[in-house]
Amino acid sequence: MSDEIRECDWPEDFAHENGQYVNKCIRCRESFIGHKRRATCKRCDTHGGQVSGIEETVARVRDALDGVPDSTTLYARGMKLTGWRHEVTAGEVRILLAAVDTRTRERDEAVAKCEAYRATLQDYDRDIGIVQARADRYRAALENIAERPSYPVDNRDAFETAISRANRALTEDA
Repeated sequence: MSDEIRECDWPEDFAHENGQYVNKCIRCRESFIGHKRRATCKRCDTHGGQVSGIEETVARVRDALDGVPDSTTLYARGMKLTGWRHEVTAGEVRILLAAVDTRTRERDEAVAKCEAYRATLQDYDRDIGIVQARADRYRAALENIAERPSYPVDNRDAFETAISRANRALTEDA
């Protein structure tokens, strides 16, 4: 084994009894050195080296199918009395794996959309809070003007001046 530690290796595993196994990453398919139970290299790791059981199973099935022709029968079961026989070929398994990949990709896209929606909702909540605070300050400024008029009620210019002062005070607060 080389003494060179690569970006995909897990040097923190090296001190453990089972920490220097050569594994194959289920995402990028590159070999890496780490604990024998790790399924992803350090570069591809997003969940502390843990992957779901389905991801690991799919990776192992893909490895097992590597180089096997599509027409090869992988599993056969039959009943002698009825003559019924069921076979599963490598090509059928590859089709099923493609469907799993599609569903996994769709799930990941849905999760990303949900995260984006959550962030948008948080932005909206923040904006609503800002608008509510401004409305409260504006309401208070108008109540203050209405309680203490320093101008004749029928003087439109004085009222507009007071409103513009209140608006200026609000924009300075924001």
